[in-house]
Amino acid sequence: MVITDAPGLVVSRPRPRSAQTSGSASGAVCAMSAVPSAVPALRRFARAAARRWAVPAEGIDTLALVVSELATNVVLHSGSPEITLLLRHSGAELTVEVADAGRWQDRSMPRLSAEDADAPCGRGLDLVTSLAGRWLASLSPIGTRVVVSLPLTEATE
Repeated sequence: MVITDAPGLVVSRPRPRSAQTSGSASGAVCAMSAVPSAVPALRRFARAAARRWAVPAEGIDTLALVVSELATNVVLHSGSPEITLLLRHSGAELTVEVADAGRWQDRSMPRLSAEDADAPCGRGLDLVTSLAGRWLASLSPIGTRVVVSLPLTEATE
């Protein structure tokens, strides 16, 4: 079922894990305008989907962080009018896919140093790399797609 919660926002409600057949994957998608308010909205959407799928709390936090970093990159650097978030849960991992129709824009300011140690931003993909089991960025004439695999650990009792 697709619903519209706000102008520019199209959401497919995540199906609960219990509504799936054994071993199947769950999925959810959200597309909206690539504006600063999209970042917290996509983060909330991801958290809600993960809770419905009974993802452990640590996995939900990691998912929210990755979604925030990838969505922020689209908003700040792509020039895309829209951003799409696709989530898949297979039990052992979460797959996060963020797609846009923009073209990466050059930095407005040159880096101050190789790592910009004192900069307030610029570490997003390094952070994603440290959290991901694997990730891939694909650039094409129609936009950019980043796919991140997040391994999940079972909740301890």
